[in-house]
Order: sequence, then structure tokens, then C-alpha cells
Amino acid sequence: MQLPSPEILASWPIPNYDNPETRGYGVLVVTSILFPIVLSIILIRLYTRLGMSKTFGLDDWLILAAMVPSTAFAILAILANRKFHFNRHVWDVPLTEVTFGLQYVIITQIVFTLAQTLTKCSMLALYYRILSSGQKFKIITIAAAIIIAIQGLIFIIVTIFQCRPPSHYWLITFAPQPECINETVHVTVAGVINTVTDFIVVVFPIPKMLQLQMSRRQRIIIIVLFGAGFLVCVAGAVRSYYTYVELVSPDITWNTYYVWISGTVELYVGIIGASIPATKPFFTRYIPFILPRSLHSSRSEQYAISSSVDKGPFSGSTPIATPGSSRKSQTPSHVDLELGDIREREMRSTRRSRNLDAIEEIGSDASISSFLRMAAEGERRSSDECRNGEIRTGKRDSETRPRSEDAFHYATDSKDESIDGGDLGMAAHYKPRYSV
Repeated sequence: MQLPSPEILASWPIPNYDNPETRGYGVLVVTSILFPIVLSIILIRLYTRLGMSKTFGLDDWLILAAMVPSTAFAILAILANRKFHFNRHVWDVPLTEVTFGLQYVIITQIVFTLAQTLTKCSMLALYYRILSSGQKFKIITIAAAIIIAIQGLIFIIVTIFQCRPPSHYWLITFAPQPECINETVHVTVAGVINTVTDFIVVVFPIPKMLQLQMSRRQRIIIIVLFGAGFLVCVAGAVRSYYTYVELVSPDITWNTYYVWISGTVELYVGIIGASIPATKPFFTRYIPFILPRSLHSSRSEQYAISSSVDKGPFSGSTPIATPGSSRKSQTPSHVDLELGDIREREMRSTRRSRNLDAIEEIGSDASISSFLRMAAEGERRSSDECRNGEIRTGKRDSETRPRSEDAFHYATDSKDESIDGGDLGMAAHYKPRYSV
């Protein structure tokens, strides 16, 4: 580290090591509020994915990995401002602590970059799982994740080896250090790139989200999530600005105050925004007034009695029972994993393609494209079942006898059959849909 010129050092006031002016408790307060929220959201996410929806995936692994450096950053932020004097003027910091302080800065930059990179990759992995409706979208998502990972890795490598040897970074001297790169340029450029990638990650899924059919409440939730994403972008821009101010100012420790606060907001709000979609089943079941159910049983019943006419790519219908169909083939009322109710896993895995709300599945392996293909197959399968049932009941035998006679013989045959005393129930269940 190159010290300021002797003229600047002479202008500094007399050091006050015992009772110096400090920035206050802002970093401690922000960290103490946000980190417990983040930890709670992550625990709820793990419980939801492992215990409720059974859909633990790559995005969960990445956010879980991000929590390791995120926890370390919370500890580093509190210690830096309450113990290691990052909340006071540089002339009030003992010279014996400067070397350790510079090492502390490098460690913090590496930890923060690692946590932020893993969080962004987790968000992109979530996009890939729920919005990968085409090969082009998949390629773009993977490419964005690779770019963000490479950008984070490059920043970490450059931060470690910005001086040759690295120990010259915390070497205190008045002489220039040609063996070190320009830290101001390096950190400022990295901050700008980071803010740009924050913005890209936030706006990237907006076109796809606008294509989904959502209720008003769901749209409000989506707006809140994207609002949190834009807050992350703003916090990143603020952090980049104050990082530049810190590097060009001789009073380094004093000017890092807002860097710590904005960095804390940027990191932890990003983790919260990346985890909220996966926690909705938990809140829907246990705290429904926070995230109410997207669809109610009355709506499901409406689809159960609706016709099989296709009303759009996201419409669904429940096939009406016919004499040739099985009772088990009826669609469950609701199988939404992440934005609605939770049902048994067997029902969820076999019937999600026929349910309107399966499109809201966040965290499952189904994408929009696979949903459409499965929906088409389910529609054809339902049509075949109805056709076979009609043939078996004699409805297609109109050339040999009239419909009234067919209905009479069918009802008579049903009454004569007795299966374990359940003849009346079976006859009622298989009653033809037309009458004389």
C-alpha cells in the first residue's frame, strides 16, 4: 500500500485512539436485521424442497453453497466495524493495524464475490428449471451462468495476484508500487460489470413471466420479487460508487462505511429474492395470509365439470367418468408444487400435465415446453378413453337399435349384476349420459 504524500499526512489531525469519531452502528444494525431473515428463508426453502415438494435441485445446492461465504461476510462486516476500526478515520487507526486491515480487505472482497456469484448462478438455475421453453432460452441461460461464473473467478484471481508477490499489497511504503496493478481501475470496472450482470439477471426472465397466465395476487408477488431485484441493482450501483470514492480518498476506512452497508443489502436481498419462489408452499400451507392459495377448490371443481374443449395452452380439464374409464384416472384437484397446494407425490407426478396450475410449478423438472407436450398427450389419451368407453357401452351401435332401446337394455343389465353387494352403486356410476 502506498501511503499518501507527506503533505496530506501533515494535514491530518492528531490521532485519537481512545475516543475517536465513529460512523455509528449502521453496519451492525443492517447486518443484524437482514442476515437472520436470510437464514430463516434458507431454512424454510430447504424444508420446502426436501420435506414438502421433494424437488431439491441444482439451484438449491448453489444457494446453499452461497450461504457459506454469506455467513462469513456477515461476521466480517460486524468485526470490521466494531473491532478492527473500519468505522473511524484513517488517522485514528493505529499504524500496527494497517497491515492486518489490508489483508482483511482482500479476504472480504473474495468472500463477497464468491457469495454473490453463487447467488446469481442459483437464480439462473431456477430460471432454467421453470422457464426453459425452448432450446434458445436454455442456451442463453447457460451462457449467462458461465459468463457470471467466469467474471467472479477472474475478479478473485486478480484480487489475490494484483501485486507480485501478493504480499506487496499490504506492504506500507511511500514509493510507487509498479509491481501492483491500479486497484482503483480494477475494482471500479469490476463493480460496473457486477451491476450490469445484476440488472441482466433481474430483467432476463421478464418476457417469459409476462407470457404466463397468473392471477392478480400472483402478479403482485412477481412484482414484489422483481422490485427486490431492482433494489439489488441499486445497492450494487451505490456500492460501486462508494468503492470508487473510498479508493481515491486518503481517508479509506471512513469512506468504507457505505460500502459495507450497500454490499450487505445487495448480497442478502439478492439471496432473499432468489429463495422466495421456492418457499411459497410453506407459506401457503402454514401462513396462508402471507401468500394465499393461487387457486381454490371451487375453481378446481369448475374444471372437473367443464368440457374437454381446449381454451388455450394453459387451460386444463378433468375427464368425466365414462363406463370404460377408471376412477383412478380422474385428475386431482390441484397439484401445484411451488405456487399452490401440495398433494401426494404420486398424484403430482402422474397428473400435473392435465392441471392448469401445473404451469406454476417452480422447482420441479417440468418446463413450459414439456408441459405443453404432456398436456397434448393427456388430451389425446382422454379422448381415446371416452371413445373406447362409448364403444363398450353400445353407444356406437346406433345402426342395429335405437338409443332408447340401448339405454333400456344397458340399465337392465346393470341392475342384474351384483358385485359384492355394490350393484346399485355401480349401476348409478355407469348410468348413460343420455336419456329417452
